[in-house]
Amino acid sequence: MTNNEPITQSEVSVPSATGSPIWLTVVVGLVCLSLGLAVTFLLKPSKSRLAPAVPCASVTSSEQKPKTQLDVVERATAGETQAMEEITAIAVEQRSVVQAVALAKGRAAQKQTALDLLRENLAQNVDAEGLKKLMQFAQDGDTARVAIGIAAGLAGSKGCDLLYDLSGAKSTPPEMALLVGQFMSSKEVRAKASPALALVLDLRDATECDKRKALLEKAAEIGDRRILRHVVPLTKKTGCGAKKTDDCNPCLRDDNQKVIRDALAKAQSRKAPGF
Repeated sequence: MTNNEPITQSEVSVPSATGSPIWLTVVVGLVCLSLGLAVTFLLKPSKSRLAPAVPCASVTSSEQKPKTQLDVVERATAGETQAMEEITAIAVEQRSVVQAVALAKGRAAQKQTALDLLRENLAQNVDAEGLKKLMQFAQDGDTARVAIGIAAGLAGSKGCDLLYDLSGAKSTPPEMALLVGQFMSSKEVRAKASPALALVLDLRDATECDKRKALLEKAAEIGDRRILRHVVPLTKKTGCGAKKTDDCNPCLRDDNQKVIRDALAKAQSRKAPGF
């Protein structure tokens, strides 16, 4: 074939009818390339797999230490003995404010737990030992309010007797004495007072001479030593009138104040409940 001869159709190279189309070959090639890249990416070692990131020691320590201290403080605040002992073992001058507060709250929590147990025992049996402990709780700043409420709610007259003693005790803070007075002024509590204590309260509140005289006559029969503090002031013959020189209780001077003398003598011989 010379250069000038025309090219026939049979001489052109074309795919056979049974061969793959060109576009299919291209697609298969691209898919294979993609799979190869994906496998390469997956098999490539990463920093996270070879060496996990670990925080520096200083950061880890600073994060864990406060958490440990907070745990001890929380447990001590709740009254846990072991945690409180850990803080107590720290020298006073080395304790933080948070630790000192936690220790104080823990002690208060332990007292409250003991008081709750005492409440349950007194609900079953109001005995002398239990009342003595209740008196101590009523004079403790951490438990005073709750203990006073327990005393007011006791069945029988013993709780009322305790409240009266508490109201006159020198160690009772003024605000607690006021709370005691509020309880004893309630009809519910006062109705539980023993005859001897009811007489004391009536004489304390009486404002008329005739009323006081009737109560003094009764005191000679059932009064105990608690009434003396309210009888002795009645021996005074001044304090009324414009100049405070008049006798406030002239009806008690009959027969040389015999009603007062009898009340003092007989009430003196009767012991009051003690706590």
